[in-house]
Amino acid sequence: RIHKVIGQIISIYYLIGIWHHGDKPTIGETRIKLFYCIYCSLLVLSLAVGAIKSGNRNESIFLMNASIGTAIFTIKNWILTWRQKEILNLLNRVCVFSIRNDVDHKRFDGRIRGFMTLVLVFVTVAAVAGSLGTIVLSALSSEKKLFMKIGFPLDYQNSETAFWIATLFLFTGNFLYSIAVISTAIIWYLLFVCAL
Repeated sequence: RIHKVIGQIISIYYLIGIWHHGDKPTIGETRIKLFYCIYCSLLVLSLAVGAIKSGNRNESIFLMNASIGTAIFTIKNWILTWRQKEILNLLNRVCVFSIRNDVDHKRFDGRIRGFMTLVLVFVTVAAVAGSLGTIVLSALSSEKKLFMKIGFPLDYQNSETAFWIATLFLFTGNFLYSIAVISTAIIWYLLFVCAL
């Protein structure tokens, strides 16, 4: 059967609305999916505008590089959001099977257990470090400055409220991208089960 860690990742996707229950999404679930897709696109746009507006060449290159990487994760999020049925069918076809030999079963379980420890560490680090870094860096900073100079409609450099709105925007954007990074664990799991 599908390992419980992968099952918990799938449960998180259902819980936050990236995936829907049943055969077809309801109108509300479709709106949530569209919101996620548009929100991810806004972070790409924000980084690209920040790169264009930046006066520093090195900062501009960094932000454009981050914008390209974010665009790749946006596409990955879109695939994860809109290809739910295909992903679940693939997981069920590849990962649900029976082993008749006890020796093979013990060997398989031992390797899966070690692999899942690695996956659990990866998922935890991706979720915590990826999304909480924005809040921690903003809160610990002596001056009100974001760790990335993004293009944002509000003047976050001179307004305390706009600064925290921009920080929240980066936090939620990084959280959505940590979801795309966590989906890598599902791909690894599929490949590992196929290899075993």
